[in-house]
Amino acid sequence: MQKDFHFYGIYFFLRSSGIEEDRSRRIAFASQFTDDAKDGQTIRTKDGHEFNSVHTSFSFLKTPFDRRAQFHVWLPFHFLPGLKGDRPEEMLYVRQSPLIARSIMTQLLEGKVNDYQVGIYLHSWADTWAHSGFSARSGPENNVKSISTINEEKDREKILADYAMDILGGSDRSTMLSVGHCEAGICPDEPYLNWGYVNGLDRTIPRNNPGIFLKASKNIYNFIDNLDDSEGKEWNEIESDVADVLSIVGDLNARSRGWFDLITSGNHFSVTDGDKNIGYDEYEWKSEVLKDEMILVSTSDLIRSDWYNFHSAARWFKEAVFSALPPTIGNMFT
Repeated sequence: MQKDFHFYGIYFFLRSSGIEEDRSRRIAFASQFTDDAKDGQTIRTKDGHEFNSVHTSFSFLKTPFDRRAQFHVWLPFHFLPGLKGDRPEEMLYVRQSPLIARSIMTQLLEGKVNDYQVGIYLHSWADTWAHSGFSARSGPENNVKSISTINEEKDREKILADYAMDILGGSDRSTMLSVGHCEAGICPDEPYLNWGYVNGLDRTIPRNNPGIFLKASKNIYNFIDNLDDSEGKEWNEIESDVADVLSIVGDLNARSRGWFDLITSGNHFSVTDGDKNIGYDEYEWKSEVLKDEMILVSTSDLIRSDWYNFHSAARWFKEAVFSALPPTIGNMFT
């Protein structure tokens, strides 16, 4: 999934459930920022304290496909393992809403966590629908021998080149391994697309993205509706409009615009100035505390910032995922 769903879609679900705009934006921002946090270094504050940020994005990592990146970035934040099957390799396959995600959900619904943790969870959990069948490792389940599309023509070479540009910052994909859905490009992340592929295990996998995304939306909305006591819409009151937005055939900007139009339509909640100006800038939180990788604030101010709290939440989430993994999974990445 991409910004259209991770940010604008999540924001719409939060507002429709009755959650106020500031909290909705904070959660939705954390959801999308999980794709954009490219830090992961130790930084020293103005008064001398050190803080270790967390790399949650696999884009522009120095070695995005090595085993350490697979285990510490790809797996917890984007390819939660389903933990089903007889072989460790099969246990790594992403399944829709796996047990590991539902166990973390219990903590969230008990109110023991904060909005940044909720946002990161929503990102990783949403990806289990779009990324189902793929895995965080380099393996044959991720090898795509051929791609077929139904409602939009796709050029295989352009798919791979575009994805290499997104991850590596260039069109040279000689180092791009069969990790995640790299060989399928963004096909799993486009909500309108009906497509299919043959993987390295010679299995033909049909994908009805509109149905997959709508199922994800329903599950996510039902979870959000239980986050607090806010009074909002029932799922069946927003389902038709959500399905319409998911069916928009277009690029990321066009799909994001579809969600924005729904947010500002007034059909499901009273629209505020904050709703009318809703937008996402991946540098917003970082720029509040950092300039040229130097922290501009004291430690006391840093720990109150969105950027700090996001990275603290990312560390919590990764530890929650790792604590639920059997040792056989971790051993595969050593």
